[in-house]
Amino acid sequence: MLDVRVVELMCSRLCHDLVSPVAAINNGVELIQEVDEDMAEEAMALVAQSGGRAAAILRLFRLAYGAAGAQGSITLGDAKEAAAAYLAGCRLALDWRVPDAVAAAPAPLGAPKVLLNLVVIASDALAYGGVLKVTCSTDDCDRRIDLVAVGRGAALPEDAQAALAGQIAPDALTPRTVQAYAAGAFARQYGLAVSHDAGTPDEVRFALTLSA
Repeated sequence: MLDVRVVELMCSRLCHDLVSPVAAINNGVELIQEVDEDMAEEAMALVAQSGGRAAAILRLFRLAYGAAGAQGSITLGDAKEAAAAYLAGCRLALDWRVPDAVAAAPAPLGAPKVLLNLVVIASDALAYGGVLKVTCSTDDCDRRIDLVAVGRGAALPEDAQAALAGQIAPDALTPRTVQAYAAGAFARQYGLAVSHDAGTPDEVRFALTLSA
């Protein structure tokens, strides 16, 4: 089970990511109330954009952290849609190469949830932008999914690597490492496994093993 410290840090992460778009919505509403009709259109566009960003964050976090992500009805295709919307707001691209038939089929319990946790970790590893590639070969799509973060300076800090492997005590976690810790904990909870490989320069590789 996740420690209280983990819950606190994850809630902080959610609030941190939502502060900017929600504040922008509030600013847009204030502008609409104060400016003329021409400026109001621009303010409405700001509200719509920020509202969409907030919705994308909530949708991904609901599946990544909540019980919804572990329901049998949630597929890898659902994870793809949530990831694409979330990454668009981070100015990152999603290169999804999982066959449609695999994405639409029932996924192992917890797999979409853990994959979305890895998406968040991978996006954090791309400070200067880049691409997240999600792939599996036709021979092992039922056993393993690979996620690769590609971009200048891509890196997963050593303490986050240890957190992903469950090698950090909960009270030693920080906002920077809690996401990786949660991803590893969720994977173990559902009988899955996650691993990390530094890959080549400007590349960080993750593997989600679904079965032996």
